[in-house]
Amino acid sequence: MAAPSQAMAHPHASIDVGVQVRFDSSARIVALRMTWLFDEIYSAYVTQGLTFSGGEAIDAQRSGRILAGMMKNLARFHYMTRVEAGTEAMDFGIPTETAIDFKGRRLELSFTLPFATPVSAREAPVTYSVYDPTYYIEMLHAEDAGAIRLANAPADCRYTLQPPQPDPARVREAAALDRTQSAGNGLGAFFAERVTIRCDRPR
Repeated sequence: MAAPSQAMAHPHASIDVGVQVRFDSSARIVALRMTWLFDEIYSAYVTQGLTFSGGEAIDAQRSGRILAGMMKNLARFHYMTRVEAGTEAMDFGIPTETAIDFKGRRLELSFTLPFATPVSAREAPVTYSVYDPTYYIEMLHAEDAGAIRLANAPADCRYTLQPPQPDPARVREAAALDRTQSAGNGLGAFFAERVTIRCDRPR
């Protein structure tokens, strides 16, 4: 009896997220390196049977079109990523190092999201969230220890992850939506994890 209601409720797909927070030689955050691992069913839907062998695409032209289409769609949603330095929202440059691959039957999308302006986590905490604003897809950091990494970070930098804490009304709202309905671009934020990066000020 539970299966039909679960099939109707948002979200309808899931992505395991990995993020490498990249620092420059001046201890500023300059980019987020994203690795998104889609669930098997959504992977099959997105790629429509495209397979990979030995790390190389069987049909490079087709896989290139899929990658280009995914990145174009993500741009419309600000790459499903929100970054704040203190209370100021950060803008991004054009993504680089874009690629798709398969891990077993699961599609993996990777790309580097550069900041339009590098930001110091010493001046104010830097917080990021990765989420589908419509909550059609649930996006949570993978459970392995390397899901969040600080690359080239000073020793006094650290991060904390705050799990989502949606209120019951938002949970009911998501549960009432079927595949043909949308809550707009606001629901997903209530189900998003928040990662905060802090670096101590020099003494």
